[in-house]
Amino acid sequence: MAQVPKFQKAYVLDHKTLKLNLIEDLPIPELQHGQALLKIKAAGLCHSDLNIIGGLPPFQEDFILGHEICGELVQFRIDKDKEIKENDNKFKQYEEVLNSIGKLYTVYNVSPCRDCSVCKQGNEVSCPVNHLKHYGIGRDGGYCEYAIVEIKDLVLVPKELQDKPEICAIATDAILTPYHGIKKLKKIDENHKILLIGVGGLGLNALQIIKSFNGYAICCDVKESQRTRAKEFGADEVYEKLDETNSYQVDSVIDFVGNDETVKLALSHLKPSGKLLLVGISSKGLKLEPRTITRMVWKELDIQTTCIGTQQDQFEVLQLVGQGKVVPKFEVFSLFEDLHSCLEDMKTGKLFDRAVLVP
Repeated sequence: MAQVPKFQKAYVLDHKTLKLNLIEDLPIPELQHGQALLKIKAAGLCHSDLNIIGGLPPFQEDFILGHEICGELVQFRIDKDKEIKENDNKFKQYEEVLNSIGKLYTVYNVSPCRDCSVCKQGNEVSCPVNHLKHYGIGRDGGYCEYAIVEIKDLVLVPKELQDKPEICAIATDAILTPYHGIKKLKKIDENHKILLIGVGGLGLNALQIIKSFNGYAICCDVKESQRTRAKEFGADEVYEKLDETNSYQVDSVIDFVGNDETVKLALSHLKPSGKLLLVGISSKGLKLEPRTITRMVWKELDIQTTCIGTQQDQFEVLQLVGQGKVVPKFEVFSLFEDLHSCLEDMKTGKLFDRAVLVP
C-alpha cells in the first residue's frame, strides 16, 4: 500500500469558539480494523457548513469540516482475526476494497450503524446511534488532505467518472438529496405534473432527475438566470411567479425554499391527495395560517420531508451521473486558499453554482 505522511493540513472546527482553523500539522491516526484511508481529491461546499459554523446544531468536540467527499483509496485495514461472515452487511465492501487501491470512492456521510431497529426498517438516514456523527458533521470529514472512513461507508465511483472527482463529490449531497426525495413521489411519467419551487443548485439537479424519469416539470423561480437554466435543462413550463388565483393543479410539489409564502403557494396548487415534498427549510421557520392548514386538511394532502438519502441511493445517483443524465453546475476552488472566501460568498449569495474544493 502507498506510503502516507504522518501529518496533514486540515480545517478543524473548534466546537467551543466555532472558529474554522487551518491546522498545518494535524497527525494522521493509525488505521483501525474496518477503516480505509482516502487521499482527498475533491470536497463539495454546502450551505449546511454555514449552519454548522453558526452553531447549529451544537457539537461536543472538534472535528474536520466537509461532508461531500470523494477521494482515492490509498490504504485499508482488515484484521485477519476479525471474522467477517458473508451475510454480514459489511462483507461486500470489505471484499471490494481488496483490489481497489488507487480507485476513486465517494463517502456515504451518514455512516449509519445498520444494526438498530431504525436502520433495519430501511431508514438508515435517521439512524439514532450515529446522530450528529456524520462525516464532516460531528466527526472528521473531507476538508483535509487525507480522510479516515469506515470501509462500510465507501461507495465506488463508476468507471465513467473515475477521472471526475469534483462531480462525484457534488453527487453525494446536491444530487443525492433531491433524488432521495423524488423517489418518494408516486409513479413519475409525462402525466405526473411536478412543480419545482426554486431551481438553484438542488432544484436544477432535481429537474434533470425528473426528466430522466420522463416526468413533466414546471419550474418557478424569481431569478431570471435560474429560469433560463431551467429552460436549457428541459423544463416543460417556467414561471417567475404563480399566485393563488391561478387554477393550476399539479400532482406533486417539491419546495426548495421552504418559507411561509412558498409552502402556501404549494398547497394552493396541489390537487387533492397531492404530495408536498419539503427539501429546503427557511431559517425563519414556518408559521402557517389556520386557513392554509384547513386547505391542507380538506385536500387530504401528503406532506413529507426528505434528508440526504440512502447508501443505495448514492450508488444509483453516481450511475445517473455516469450516464450523463444529470450534469450539475459547479465551480472549482482551492481548498487551502479559497475556503474562507467561498464561505463568505455563499453567505452573501455571490456563489452562483455549487463550489467544489480541491487540495
